Amino acid sequence: MLTVPVPLIALTSELSPSACADWALVLDSAGIPYERRTTAEGSSLWVQPADHTRAAFELQHYLRENRRPPAAPVVWPNHPHALYGVYGYALVLIAVTIAAVVRLGGHNWHAAGVLDAAFLERGEAWRVLTALTLHADLLHLLSNLAFGALFGYPAARLLGPGIAWLLILLGGGMAYGVDAMLHAPNHHLLGASTAVFTALGLVAAYGWRRHMRNWSPWMRRTAPLIGGIALLAFTGTGGENTDLHVAGFGLGPRPRLGNPRARDTLPMLPHSDACERNKGPILEVLREAFAGYKDILEIGSGTGQHAVHFANEMPWLVWQPSERLDEMPGLRKRIVYEGPKNLRAPVELDVTQPPWDVRRMDGVFTANTLHIMSWREVEAFFANLPAILKPGAVLVIYGPFRYAGAYTSESNASFDDMLRARDPQSGIRDFAAVDALARGIGFVLQADHRMPANNQTLVWKRPLTLV
Repeated sequence: MLTVPVPLIALTSELSPSACADWALVLDSAGIPYERRTTAEGSSLWVQPADHTRAAFELQHYLRENRRPPAAPVVWPNHPHALYGVYGYALVLIAVTIAAVVRLGGHNWHAAGVLDAAFLERGEAWRVLTALTLHADLLHLLSNLAFGALFGYPAARLLGPGIAWLLILLGGGMAYGVDAMLHAPNHHLLGASTAVFTALGLVAAYGWRRHMRNWSPWMRRTAPLIGGIALLAFTGTGGENTDLHVAGFGLGPRPRLGNPRARDTLPMLPHSDACERNKGPILEVLREAFAGYKDILEIGSGTGQHAVHFANEMPWLVWQPSERLDEMPGLRKRIVYEGPKNLRAPVELDVTQPPWDVRRMDGVFTANTLHIMSWREVEAFFANLPAILKPGAVLVIYGPFRYAGAYTSESNASFDDMLRARDPQSGIRDFAAVDALARGIGFVLQADHRMPANNQTLVWKRPLTLV
């Protein structure tokens, strides 16, 4: 009797030789036979169809245990009302200057507020602050107004206007106090320059510390500090007050570095108007489709608005978002700041690169992705689903579709023209072709929901027992 050999199927795409060797060891340790094939584009692993699901599971398990979690993105706070602090700073300096010029109240404001080395002996510690508001002439005032706004505004954006200007005031006063004690008794100090360079020091130190926390390469970590020192050298050295400027800059980082656990307020997050409009109608379908299920994988999570909303509204689910590498920073940011407990950290996932680094799932959801993918990617999406789905799993896809080659609206036809003009490989997919791919991996169509904005939500289910 003649035995016909079973053709092997691809387990991986082309890999580097070292990666392919590592993955081959995983299959060896699991006792799974394989064939390693090498082309000009790299090496790949091939297995028998009966071993494909088990091999993919072993590789997924290996990746979960050995892949280093992606570094969190460097998120820069954007506190509102930062300009208010600048306005207050300018108002105080201008008001005190006018009062000093006209001798408001019959007082000599300069004599009353200027700083000298004997200030502590007289019990006048407050002079380290009043000296910050006094200036020798108009040019002195204008330069400190300009540079104070230039450096104070970003400090307020990063730390919040209240905290930033409090630290600037304290740092400037401390720098004045130190400098006054190092000079002769007849040396007088006035002007806001120490506060100005405290603000510069705060901004530079904040950037340095933020990159340190994210373990960026050393050149990126030190770039903010080097930039701050360069600005100090360009704007604050070369004159008789260089020591004051350096003292202010040096004291600027101290308060911020002393609180490494300080939390930042909500940063600017990526946003999609379409997600906000369609998340309600989609949720109504998902409540029914995912009732009684637990682990759900979302493919192409984008801005994360769907992931956050659905995880909040369906707390019985464990929602696993995923996205391609170039879209991950914004997605991670939203989940860190808005995600509930049942929303997992996003994983990097390219539908054409098996094995997918996820656990076995009860269901898969994806929205507005099939018309962005090429048809090859759509086929890969369906081909790789069986390896990560449990029997009885549910597949839900939202987006526009054609039926028997016809569009459901003129706007969809125009949208398809735009998609294909941008990328000939993309475009609105025909329902019959997509349903054929789903049926090819054992899914049965359960519902085709008509949605707002000429979209559909398609629901398939995988039988508990595959025949």
